[in-house]
Amino acid sequence: DGGGISAVDSSITLTGSWIVGNQATDGDGGGMEILNPSAFLMTGGRVSSNRAVHDAGGMYIGSTPVGVAVRLVGVQMTGNRAGFDKTGTGVPPSGFGVLWDGGAISIHSGSVEVTGGSKLTNNRSFSGSGGAIDAIDSTVTVGRSLFDKNAAGYAGGAIRLTRGTLQLSGSATFRRNTSVEEGGAIATKGATVISQSLGSKVTLDSNRAGENGGGLYIDYSSQPVDLFGLTVRNNQSGEAGGGVYVSTSGSATLRDSSFQRNKS
Repeated sequence: DGGGISAVDSSITLTGSWIVGNQATDGDGGGMEILNPSAFLMTGGRVSSNRAVHDAGGMYIGSTPVGVAVRLVGVQMTGNRAGFDKTGTGVPPSGFGVLWDGGAISIHSGSVEVTGGSKLTNNRSFSGSGGAIDAIDSTVTVGRSLFDKNAAGYAGGAIRLTRGTLQLSGSATFRRNTSVEEGGAIATKGATVISQSLGSKVTLDSNRAGENGGGLYIDYSSQPVDLFGLTVRNNQSGEAGGGVYVSTSGSATLRDSSFQRNKS
């Protein structure tokens, strides 16, 4: 694990660093593996063209202590691959049905912040979810950033969150992301999804889902889903909810939002 960097119980600061072309040939975190950090800050720099046979082509984040977030400020993450071997061939799911998730980032029981004009582009999970970010039991905060042309073999072309909280703020743009099944840009299950700031300008533009929720897919949302200032345009789904799909005991509040030229 951790083809480029493996850090356990540590404090890490990276400034203008490049994590490029590394591989995790038998595990997670092609570029980096970060476990239980006391602090982690990456400012500027690039995490690109890394591969993991399992989860997290770019960065695998294990549990983070309460109050500690892995912070990515103005970082470019591009061309990372989860579920790909060293030759670039996609690795099928395991015999137990385990999928390989998180083209750029996979996080379990932790917190990650993507802000400061970060760009996550052209990342891919071959068989699993979260073309850019896959998160389970975690908090994902997305500020001013761009998610473009990421792809998931299952759900969440840009982000898939299973339980936890997704906080959208600032000028976050999700554009031209794709998923084979649900959530061309974002797919959540049993999660809190919030974009309440009056300054929020979250845009879902030209994303595609093979099944439901071309832009946003919300499932089992017994937790609050409260979105303000969403622009949802030019998204497409193969089945239902070209822009947004809410399913299975789900509920959502969308305020001051616009829906334009979406298609199912």
